[in-house]
Amino acid sequence: MKIKNILISLVIFLGLLPVSTVLAVDQTFSVNSSYDDINETNGSFSAAYGPFHPQLWFGNDGPGVDSWTGVRFNNINISKGSTVNSAKLQVYNKNDQWISLKMDIFGELASNSASFSNGIVPSKRALTTQKFTHDSNVKWSAGTWINFGEIKNVIQEIVNQPNWQSGNSLSILTHGTGNPWGRKFVSSFDDNPGLAPQLLINFDVPIPTPSLNPISIAVTNAQTFTVPIGYKSMTISLSNTNGLPAWAPTVSFDGGNNFSEQIRFAGSETLVTIPILSNTYRLNTGGSSGFNADITFNPDSSSQAILFNSNANYPFVSNSFNTDSFSSISITVGGGNNPQHLTAISLQRLENGVFVEKQRLACDGGAQCPLQSMPVLGGTYQVSIEGAGTGAVIGALLRPPTSSVSPTPTPTPSPSGSTLLLDDFSGPNLDTNIWEFFSTNGGNYSFDNGSIVVPGGNSMFYIRTKNNPFPSSGPFTVEFGIQFTSPQPSGIGLALGIQQQNGYDPNNYPISFWQDSASGMVVSRFGLKAADLAGGTDTNYHIGKIVYDGDKYLVYNDGVLKYTSPSSATAKTIWFGNPYCCSTTWTGLKLDYIKVTNP
Repeated sequence: MKIKNILISLVIFLGLLPVSTVLAVDQTFSVNSSYDDINETNGSFSAAYGPFHPQLWFGNDGPGVDSWTGVRFNNINISKGSTVNSAKLQVYNKNDQWISLKMDIFGELASNSASFSNGIVPSKRALTTQKFTHDSNVKWSAGTWINFGEIKNVIQEIVNQPNWQSGNSLSILTHGTGNPWGRKFVSSFDDNPGLAPQLLINFDVPIPTPSLNPISIAVTNAQTFTVPIGYKSMTISLSNTNGLPAWAPTVSFDGGNNFSEQIRFAGSETLVTIPILSNTYRLNTGGSSGFNADITFNPDSSSQAILFNSNANYPFVSNSFNTDSFSSISITVGGGNNPQHLTAISLQRLENGVFVEKQRLACDGGAQCPLQSMPVLGGTYQVSIEGAGTGAVIGALLRPPTSSVSPTPTPTPSPSGSTLLLDDFSGPNLDTNIWEFFSTNGGNYSFDNGSIVVPGGNSMFYIRTKNNPFPSSGPFTVEFGIQFTSPQPSGIGLALGIQQQNGYDPNNYPISFWQDSASGMVVSRFGLKAADLAGGTDTNYHIGKIVYDGDKYLVYNDGVLKYTSPSSATAKTIWFGNPYCCSTTWTGLKLDYIKVTNP
């Protein structure tokens, strides 16, 4: 086998370029047996040019003679379904020749071609539907290799057969269609094995992506370190912070001469995961405070790290990007140069030709923005950074549904099957094909930047699925983006009902994602607290998941398993708000989306 692009292969091996998925290679196969290059006339081996003759001809024998030539090649190490870029049958011409030559070139449609015999000559074999017609009238000069033209479609049909395996044999069969005696002679295996007919194939070879394992290192304040090739994110764990007020991972894009903050953290934030945007980093406090840090580089092979800009002036809007194979995004923003007035991060989705804000994170007005995983629903997104400043580093990490980083708590089993219900509440009206509205004691919903708002306060209602969104039996997952507002004594949330909810009946809902000011954000079961979700009240944005495994419910908050129920009946409805009447001190909430899937 001859690899065409040795340089690219070497660069990939050294890790200087991203690993390609395929590499085009050239391979030459030669006839290696007397019975693998033969001439056939009228259904049997040619009497004049038999299997052991030093010459082989292509084209037509005499008048009225059905003329065939067969050449067989062994140990074709091309995997089934490989892409054939080029294929040519090549022969060696020993003498000057000039005569018209016309023939059809087929392949044998067999997954492992047998040697030729009088019982299975070329004309008695199954032919490929693909063929190449050779028609020439040119001089062949002595001592040259000649090819008959491009036959890649013939070879592609052979290696695409269901039972084809690498290492099998294939045969090329030619049928003369020209004038009587319109043939040319070439060297056979029995003349010289080194001059026997050859098959030249260029095809794509898959290159396996190297399997990377997490790598951990220890660093101290202001120590420069290099990220290994191929890693997408790093998890940083600080210790011995000694009252550290703030710290920042800083990144260099010029090999370590200049560093810029990728994101700034409070001293209390000692375990974070950020996207890797360059290969040179160091951790800084901006002062004399020291610390120790353990850093784990995560392969995150299915994730995508994005550098939107390494020197951005903000306000800033990124280029659009596709999220079809991802479920969440984390965005990092460094304050850059003075004035550092970062005010917000806006994640926006393209809907009906317009970018609509799906999630908004408030920054501190200085150089610090929160690091928070936010859901993406597929399709096209952009990131907007609000404030006033220059020289900011802006990046992100897109993660697929099954992605996890190390270290991590128990990950949420992410749905990978069919979608049974999806509403991203892009407004301006409630989708009445999915939902029904019921008043508890007045009030109404609204839409705010791609979220449905239940305002709380002195009125309440609930919104319920119009039809059962769940399978009659077996597993399903409900995923939702939720943010509670103004926790009050009377709680609200998102719940699953065993029957369609009509008014208040705590025995009807086996599981809910709930919050009130007394209990905080909790898992509720049949109206009673079952587990904490946040250890108190919480007004941050969260990704909730309720997974029914066919017997019990598992509740996750931001990818962390919080509760597993006893054996329970399957749900038949979803509702959010609160059907209980009456109160004047309701908690509020926003729902960004609700998605129901089953495996």
